[in-house]
Amino acid sequence: LPSVETLETGWALWHNGGGNLLHPSDSMSGIAATAAAASALTVADMDLRVTADGVIYGMHGNTLDETTNLSGSSFTINWADLRAGVIDCSSWFAAGYPNEAIPTFGEFVRACRGRVVMMPEIKNGAQYVVQAALAMGLTPTEIVFASFVQSDLTTYVVPAGYKACL
Repeated sequence: LPSVETLETGWALWHNGGGNLLHPSDSMSGIAATAAAASALTVADMDLRVTADGVIYGMHGNTLDETTNLSGSSFTINWADLRAGVIDCSSWFAAGYPNEAIPTFGEFVRACRGRVVMMPEIKNGAQYVVQAALAMGLTPTEIVFASFVQSDLTTYVVPAGYKACL
């Protein structure tokens, strides 16, 4: 099984569950493709956000309008309202990707754990993401966290024993 310690040069990163090239960004179909392609990949990425009521989910954009049938800020919505929405991949990505449920961090972990190293990018709520990783028993060999906010990494990620990528 791949681990953070065994990563060498030449490893392949599956960005956002397909990186908008093969599958819609941060979608369940992208996550399923990540797990299916694990023999050719070593690292899987997903953007993580935290809802107003503390649920961790996958979404790249700051607004829901970019990829869902909802509108507004991806920071202020609660989970019940968000889960009622769908990722409208067919309208912005390609036909053949019908409306999909918005994935949670747990769904990402269940699809990828033991198959690839996970490297989620924390968009907000770093303390909640790290707490969830610890609660799921994720080890520093299974996951490395990325963020553009250095203080999130130095305050929450590294003290919890995880590796960080800025």
